[in-house]
Amino acid sequence: MHKELTTEQLSAALDRILAFRCDGVDPAELNLRFCPTVESCDGPSRSAVFRFHTYRWMANPMGLTHGGIVSAILDASMGTLCVAFYDVMTPTITMTTNYCRPVPLDSEVLVRVRVSYTGGTNAQMAAEMYLPDQPDDPLATTSGVYYTAHVKHQQN
Repeated sequence: MHKELTTEQLSAALDRILAFRCDGVDPAELNLRFCPTVESCDGPSRSAVFRFHTYRWMANPMGLTHGGIVSAILDASMGTLCVAFYDVMTPTITMTTNYCRPVPLDSEVLVRVRVSYTGGTNAQMAAEMYLPDQPDDPLATTSGVYYTAHVKHQQN
């Protein structure tokens, strides 16, 4: 079962998760850890905003951020928030991504994430990626379902 978190508790949990995931990683080098910074979070609304940088190694042949990378960043964002509420890894069951506009390279992007639903076997998440100066004009949107049935067994 997920836990309720204050904003301070959520902020500390996200900092702990990202420190573990990003320890010793150079985000400018090829890797799939996607080390964001936390822009903001709110425990009671079960939401967070992460900041990512898009690097040259993320390019597709057209010189934009590859769609698979966009999807992976969105997945990493939803997964990170989900882990903060469950204290264990919560594998992705399914995810649907909608690509609204091209994501530029060598730029900052923000990902707004929220927990939509928590149940006995899964958590449903939603996220949207946007440029910092265009918060109402998404680059991509997604929804995902994360496996949580194992949480009871791990916490006993």
